[in-house]
Amino acid sequence: MRRTEERNPRSVGMDEKSPEEILRIINAEDRTIPEAVAEAIPEIAEGVEAISETVRAGGRVLFLGAGTSGRLGVLEAAEIPPTFGVSPDLFRALVSGGPGGVFGSIETSEDDEASGGNVLVDHDFGGKDLLVAISASGGTPFALGTMRKARSLGARIVA
Repeated sequence: MRRTEERNPRSVGMDEKSPEEILRIINAEDRTIPEAVAEAIPEIAEGVEAISETVRAGGRVLFLGAGTSGRLGVLEAAEIPPTFGVSPDLFRALVSGGPGGVFGSIETSEDDEASGGNVLVDHDFGGKDLLVAISASGGTPFALGTMRKARSLGARIVA
């Protein structure tokens, strides 16, 4: 079982706790995030540089993921143009299952590795572009299929 699918032992019995207790548990979990980010700063910096180089070279950036990971990519792609004053055409996002995967759950779509590759072809993704594959587990078949296809097209990948 993937770590992202395992039960967090600190949240066992959460349904029996008061709202204040639940919020304290969530807050304690949230405090672990800065340390995890600090450890990943070198990799994050590489990703930022790859995005910057891609845009300067005339390529596009595609955020892609399944479920919540894909939805976070949609938020990022939507936020970049108004924040940095760049064309919305430079940043796109795709979620497994298509538009229905943004506001609903299309459970089997994340397990379809072939559709991950096909979606790049459908969106005219090429060697000048950059794929940002988002996967909490690092092993979502949809994201893996997309990375495999992006690699075959000569595109850069941030994962």
